[in-house]
Amino acid sequence: MKSTMKLILGPILFLACLSCFGQTTWSHVGGADSSKQALPLELNEPVSLIQGSAFYVFNHDKDTIFLSSLSRFGPWTQCKKYKIKDSIQVDQKGAMEMVFFRKCFCLIEEHGATYDISEKITFKKYEVWDLDNKKLLFEAMSTYRVSFDRYFIHQEPRRKKGRSYYRYKFSMNSSGQIKLSKFLRVGRKYPDNQKGTYVFSAGNYMYQK
Repeated sequence: MKSTMKLILGPILFLACLSCFGQTTWSHVGGADSSKQALPLELNEPVSLIQGSAFYVFNHDKDTIFLSSLSRFGPWTQCKKYKIKDSIQVDQKGAMEMVFFRKCFCLIEEHGATYDISEKITFKKYEVWDLDNKKLLFEAMSTYRVSFDRYFIHQEPRRKKGRSYYRYKFSMNSSGQIKLSKFLRVGRKYPDNQKGTYVFSAGNYMYQK
């Protein structure tokens, strides 16, 4: 039996901002009953999250979960892509757990009398959610890249230009076991998770080499 499920990107705000960012968009997406199956979906329009979060409405509009905040990247974070990547029965009870995916970037421009800072950060993030308990079970930022050009008049060398990044492959099998593999790192940025396998036990994901 089909009903409506929604991935809503918000909040709807109007704000003067850099010309490269679009307006925040509120999107409604139809699909299957979230207690049985979640259909893959993709919102192709660029969406700016201005001090806000994406949230997912399910159970016939009675329940809501908020995906993790991106506020640490600054107020001008823009996400190009949102997907419900998969729905898998992890805990063997209730609704299927949902795997969300986001692809985002953030531009940082700071300029003063004695300094100039330009940075671009891009990242991809996965989140596994337990809908029954509205609990984030696992999160993985599988790609993180920063390109920077910084100038400080009172430092030597005055200008530093470069990049730092890491990436790894996120995969999840039909029983809910997560595998992180094919790690690559350049520069000082370290991955958010360890290489290996993560298994679900007693309500949480546990690291297993």
